[in-house]
Amino acid sequence: MIEGSGKINERLANDLNDTTARYGTQVDNIAISGLKPDPEIEKAMNQQAAAERQREAAIMKSQGEKQAAQNQADGRAYALRKTADADAYTIRQNADAKAYQKIQEAKATAEANNTVINAFGNNGFTNDNYIALKQIQAYRDIANSSANTVVVPQKEVNTATKTAEAIKIAKTDNSFFEHLKGSITNNNANTKTDNDN
Repeated sequence: MIEGSGKINERLANDLNDTTARYGTQVDNIAISGLKPDPEIEKAMNQQAAAERQREAAIMKSQGEKQAAQNQADGRAYALRKTADADAYTIRQNADAKAYQKIQEAKATAEANNTVINAFGNNGFTNDNYIALKQIQAYRDIANSSANTVVVPQKEVNTATKTAEAIKIAKTDNSFFEHLKGSITNNNANTKTDNDN
């Protein structure tokens, strides 16, 4: 396909040949070495070319800004994910540490209770004595607290009166706990003597 001045040369040669052939002259070739467009056309062409360049520059700029915004959003999302992962890890570690601490405290309490029970058993106390002593300690703690209401199971309603009395005495007499502890020891000694007889 012939473009530009070459195409114009070919068309002119054909048109001239049609005219000159009647006079016995043949045009073999026409050479137009340059074309100068009308100034208005040239101005319009330049404006069109400038507009095309501006459009391409705007597209490139827009794509660059879009890519930059995407990169920033990806960076923020990545940072948020990493922060969330770190927070979750910290929470898990804290929860594991607290759970481990609770387990260790429970084991220590169980071992302490077993030690006390064994010590009670070695000194002639029974499990019932130990439970009674723990109840007395609980009554003492209630007496020293700011609580003014105590809930007692239905099956221990008879104990409720004794509990109230114990709390009342304990609030007025700090030696109550030692007194009851001595009573348990004396009752246990009497029981042991009776059994020996």
